[in-house]
Amino acid sequence: MKVLTIAKASFFAVALVAASSAAHAVTLSSSVEFSDGSFVYPDASISVTLPSGASWDVAAQVRSGNQNGVYRTPWDETSNGAVENATVNNPGSIDFFATGPGNLPNPAKLVFDTVQNSLSFLWGSPDTYNDLIFYLAGSMVAEFQGSPITGSPSAGSVYVTYSGLFDEVWFKSDPNNAFEFASITATPVPLPAAGWLLLAGIGGLVVMRRKRSA
Repeated sequence: MKVLTIAKASFFAVALVAASSAAHAVTLSSSVEFSDGSFVYPDASISVTLPSGASWDVAAQVRSGNQNGVYRTPWDETSNGAVENATVNNPGSIDFFATGPGNLPNPAKLVFDTVQNSLSFLWGSPDTYNDLIFYLAGSMVAEFQGSPITGSPSAGSVYVTYSGLFDEVWFKSDPNNAFEFASITATPVPLPAAGWLLLAGIGGLVVMRRKRSA
């Protein structure tokens, strides 16, 4: 009976999270193309370091440098090659993540131990065949393709930020091209808010039990 009660409370909490995500869908909140010296790169020291509470369910490959037809580092893929070389020391030596052909598995699946409300990362040459998919409690809440970010494919590396509720992100590419990315950061939903969601779920269970008693 106690196991069933806990399961019901958890169900209500997850349902409330899902309902909240419908009201606050994941959206692209900002993007910066590194095409001139006016922009500063994200932190290269965390290029392949995952955010706190994140882990790979299906891990992306870790690469560095360039291999024709397989991958290209996002750290020197801007419109003006001189810019990144002036901004980041020896960009070809910096590790990054990649998925797609020659970089299997595909998709790479990043999971979080708590609900998040923002995700930022360096996206190398966003293209139509790059898909970024957000999930919450096992349900897809948003999907984005790369090229609309800059208006045309191969426009250079872009630093993107997405806002909304999610607890899992898939990095996916088509069978013929790669998806390169680096320096992932994420912001969790504050613990008090997560606690309120759980309490609300328990409260819903209490209401149900009272109705049964009546």
